[in-house]
Amino acid sequence: MATAARGGTLAGYDASLGLSPFLPGARYARTLIGLAGDVLHLRVLDGAPLVRHFQGVSCSETASLIEADGLDAEHVYHLDGGQSAKLALRRDGQDLVFGSMHYLLWPKQDDGAFLWRGGQGRLLRSALAVSARR
Repeated sequence: MATAARGGTLAGYDASLGLSPFLPGARYARTLIGLAGDVLHLRVLDGAPLVRHFQGVSCSETASLIEADGLDAEHVYHLDGGQSAKLALRRDGQDLVFGSMHYLLWPKQDDGAFLWRGGQGRLLRSALAVSARR
C-alpha cells in the first residue's frame, strides 16, 4: 500500500484485470490486512463505483487512514481492489458481515423494481481463512 500511496508503480499488476486500483487518485473499495506486533488487523474501506458520492478511497487516503490507526503502511497488504469489498467473520458463534451491502438482485422484478440482495452478495469464489492458535 505504501508504494502505491507515494504514487509508485507496482510490478506484476495483471493488466487483463482492467484499470489498476493502484493508479494515483484511483478510488476503489479496499480490503486490507496488516500485522502490528502480534495483532492481526483487517480493514474494509467500502465503495460503490457507480455512485458519484461513494466511490471508495485512493491509495494515499488508504495510507492516511491506516496510519491514523497506528499501523505502518509498509506492512499493510491490499487483498482486494475490486468495485466492492466485504469481510465475513464468526465471533462467539455468530456470523458477521462487514462491507458492501449494496448488491442488487438482477434482473428487475416484474413490477420494475430492483431488490436489494444485501448480505447474500455475490457468490464467493475465493477466501482467506484466519484462525487463532489454541
